[in-house]
Amino acid sequence: MTSTPLDLEAIVRRIVGEVVAGAVAPNSQPVASANTRLCLIDRPVIALADVEQRLDGKSEIAVAPRAVITPAVKDLLRAQSIAIVREEKQNTMRTPVAAPAAILVADVDCSNRCAAFAKQLGIRTRRGVQIVVAEEARIVLADLPQRVVCDLCRSGAEAVQVGSLSEVQAVAAAMQPDVWVLDMTRLNVIAATNLATRLTK
Repeated sequence: MTSTPLDLEAIVRRIVGEVVAGAVAPNSQPVASANTRLCLIDRPVIALADVEQRLDGKSEIAVAPRAVITPAVKDLLRAQSIAIVREEKQNTMRTPVAAPAAILVADVDCSNRCAAFAKQLGIRTRRGVQIVVAEEARIVLADLPQRVVCDLCRSGAEAVQVGSLSEVQAVAAAMQPDVWVLDMTRLNVIAATNLATRLTK
């Protein structure tokens, strides 16, 4: 039996059509549980193409709480006596993302100022802020920043004194210091928070 190119093309089209028709809709997956009577479809809009090939033997279909189900799907489910269950997605496939590390800050001169600064920085960055000693901090507030930079450099840290956004930009273009020392003779708490927000991005 010999096949012509037209026969082969017809066979390929038929097979591709069957594969496409039986394919699982993107972003939808069955629930991995002992309940084989349940089908989970994780899509914002559920159309007929999303459910037609997946309902055999199912008694319930689970969808997200805000999923929109088209009228055609509702009619099909009603005709097959399949219940619609709205529930939160249980995604066990996603790897948990670690929370960003806390921002370590210190103030060598005023603990109240440091507390206000830490609170504002936490609000602005939506990250945890921890008050530590200057040697452990990433951002240090100081009234005499030159002395603090000198002490930190003696201890082996790469520290830089800044008092404005332009200074931060100039230093950031040239190097990535271990510690940023903010000159509080030139900055208030809000201005220091603005600079620190830029430094933590």
